[in-house]
Amino acid sequence: MSAKILLLDDEEPIRNIMPLLLNKAGHTVIAVADGEEAITEYKKHFQTGQKFDLVLLDLTIPNGKGGKEVIPDLLAIDPDCVAVVASGDDTNPAVKEYEKFGFKGVLLKPFNRATLLSAIEKYCAHA
Repeated sequence: MSAKILLLDDEEPIRNIMPLLLNKAGHTVIAVADGEEAITEYKKHFQTGQKFDLVLLDLTIPNGKGGKEVIPDLLAIDPDCVAVVASGDDTNPAVKEYEKFGFKGVLLKPFNRATLLSAIEKYCAHA
């Protein structure tokens, strides 16, 4: 009962804390700081048969690709990619109409551990 998760977030504390929280729950997390790195990691793992169960994408990455710009590339690599928007901006069109952008759901920031684990359970087929 574990999920392999790719996390894109520009905030270093989030990239440091979320893997610790999720590892304790039995999940594996790879955290990256920018969209290009997220695309590279997803592609590398997909090509080696080690597909991610869930991708959490922050929408806003200063000076780089955020979730809205990354999702088309991930879906081109894997049309079955399960990506969720992680954002604090509930007025953003990618949050309000997430399905139109290719996302499977939304995780509104700030969220707590219970909400995060619930989202993983909801969006991962075997988590």
